[in-house]
Amino acid sequence: MALEHAKNFKIGHINANSIGGLKFEEIWHWLELNYFDLLVITETKLNSTFPDSQFQVHGFRLLRDDRNRCGGGVAMFIRSNIPFMRAKRLESFIGIECVAVRLKLSNSWTTFVGLYGRPSLDKSTWKLEMCNLFETVTEMSKDVFILGDFNCDMLNPIIMDIIAFENLISGATKITDNSQTLLDLVFNK
Repeated sequence: MALEHAKNFKIGHINANSIGGLKFEEIWHWLELNYFDLLVITETKLNSTFPDSQFQVHGFRLLRDDRNRCGGGVAMFIRSNIPFMRAKRLESFIGIECVAVRLKLSNSWTTFVGLYGRPSLDKSTWKLEMCNLFETVTEMSKDVFILGDFNCDMLNPIIMDIIAFENLISGATKITDNSQTLLDLVFNK
């Protein structure tokens, strides 16, 4: 990958609430228009009945961590000319669905973790698992991005005091008539 492309590397996250239907056409369009080099999609709501070929996008590779058609799941699209290694060690935390990779950008490796935190997970287990994830990823790599749907309102954070990452999203990502929450995050170290 050319150095100038690495400096302009574009990442994104979308909480799709299912990509099995027409929503994927919009995602496909974004990728075809080169809006992203790496795109994380949470709440894919896929299972093994949806083949990878159904979500094929020219010039991209697809990685998945499915739960079922009723909830959860993470997908990651990576531009196919970017060398990467899957970081399976980061994908084994209880209650956190994720896809983790190390990408070769320029002359260094950067770790990207796309995750979905199950809303049914109790807060103490969630906090412990997130701390373990952040600690493990920090040991693996100096340059790290963790993005996705954490299902924890970071407008009222419960882990910011124990991690050395910066949240790049500052405003509410879910706004209703009665509330505002910041659940979809991008952390960088």
